[in-house]
Amino acid sequence: MAESAFLGIRQRSEMLENQTAEERYLTLMKERPKVFERIPQHYIASYLGIKPPSLSRIRKRILENK
Repeated sequence: MAESAFLGIRQRSEMLENQTAEERYLTLMKERPKVFERIPQHYIASYLGIKPPSLSRIRKRILENK
């Protein structure tokens, strides 16, 4: 159990260091799509290490490129 938690923390830390905000958003969408149905956007932005307006711009850009 503790090992699993440690691996999750390590993975998130690496994600924050090595990916752009948009890449982090896309990774979260791919790995945990249900999060977006249940968690407010400001919490998602905080988890991704960005501010809510930045998350809004990323979401808009992704929707426009579909």
